[in-house]
Amino acid sequence: MKSYVQRFVFCCLIVACIGISGPALASQWMMAHGNAAVIEYPSNCSYHYYGWGLDLTQNSGQWNWIHIPIPTKYWGAKARYLLLKFYRGSADALVSQIDVYNGNEKVKVFTTVSSSVGWNSKIFDLGSLMTFSRGCSVSIKIGAGVESMSHRFIFSTAGAKFEP
Repeated sequence: MKSYVQRFVFCCLIVACIGISGPALASQWMMAHGNAAVIEYPSNCSYHYYGWGLDLTQNSGQWNWIHIPIPTKYWGAKARYLLLKFYRGSADALVSQIDVYNGNEKVKVFTTVSSSVGWNSKIFDLGSLMTFSRGCSVSIKIGAGVESMSHRFIFSTAGAKFEP
């Protein structure tokens, strides 16, 4: 009889502690591979999709948009930070703008996208928590100069850090 009482008291304490503190919720990064990317003007480049991402070479003197949908946790999910992992082949391969969308609504534009030649992992601060009730996506404007340099880009990851 005593063990049943002890178990009952123990269970009541556990339930009380969970009820008082609530469930532990943490922020969570949701990521998409670059192979989910869509090229807006495929005739402006040569490209190949791999299991790990998108590898493309932009035609000299041309520009393009690369669109990557980000898995969104639930209707009304909130995020403040976005992550983009990409490669630039040279100083003549430019990432000039990043647009952030909630469904069909543009909610943020980054026009100063400083990045180095080679691999870049960049986190973009949206400035405050933004609600994504229709899905989150990023559009990346790329361009190639006219110099005889590499105009190669690789997009491997895009993501958002969703808050509880």
